[in-house]
Amino acid sequence: MKNTILILTLFAGIVTAKAQFTYRVINKHVSGSSAEFELIGYGYVKNTGTVKDTFVWKLNKSMVLNGWGSTLCDKNLCYDTAIYSSSFELEAGDSGVLNLYIYPNKIAGSGGLGITIHKLSDSSNAIKDTIYYDTWTVGVEHFEAESSILLYPNPAGNRLYVEHKNLKPGQVKIFNVLGQLQQVISYDATKNGIDVSILSSGVYTLSYTDEAGKTVFKKFQKL
Repeated sequence: MKNTILILTLFAGIVTAKAQFTYRVINKHVSGSSAEFELIGYGYVKNTGTVKDTFVWKLNKSMVLNGWGSTLCDKNLCYDTAIYSSSFELEAGDSGVLNLYIYPNKIAGSGGLGITIHKLSDSSNAIKDTIYYDTWTVGVEHFEAESSILLYPNPAGNRLYVEHKNLKPGQVKIFNVLGQLQQVISYDATKNGIDVSILSSGVYTLSYTDEAGKTVFKKFQKL
C-alpha cells in the first residue's frame, strides 16, 4: 500500500511540473449595462517554468450571445473580433495579461466566453476556463425593478424569498462568487421561497429576468 501511494504521488508531481504555468481569473462573473461599450474579464498567465516559453490561447465563443462581439487582449496585442487563437512568449517567472472582452452592442442577456491555454510544446496539459457575462437594458423599468426587488431573510438560512411589486413572470438564477450557475427557477415558484439549503455558506448573486428581458442583480448571503 505504501509503495502504491508513493508511485501516485510521484506521478502527480510530474504532471504539475510538465504544465509549468498557471492561469488566474480576477473576476469570474461580469455584469453591466448593455449600453456599455465593453465588459472586461481580467486574467493573467504566469510562466512557472525555468526557461522562456511560448503559450497558445484559443477562445471558445459557443456561449457568446448572438449580436455580442468578443475578443482577447494578451501581453502583446488586442485582437480583432474575428481572431480565435494566437500565442505569446513569457520569460521564466514572468506574467502576462489575458483579458477577455465582450462588446454588448445594446443586447441584453447572459452568456460566456471560454478560453483554453497551453504551452506550444505541450498541448496535452491545457487549462480551460470560462468568464460569464450578464447585461441588462437601461431604462426606467430597469431602475424601478432594481429599487423594488427584495430578498429576505438576508442572510438566508434554508429558504430565500423574492418580492417584486409588479410580480411579472420571469426567471431567477443564482450564481456563486466564481460566476458559476447554481440554481434556475421560475419567478412564480418563488412565492413559496427558494430552497437554498443545498448552497454552501457564502455570498451569492441572484438575477431576476422578466418577460421583456430586463434583468436585476441582487446579492445575498447564505448562512
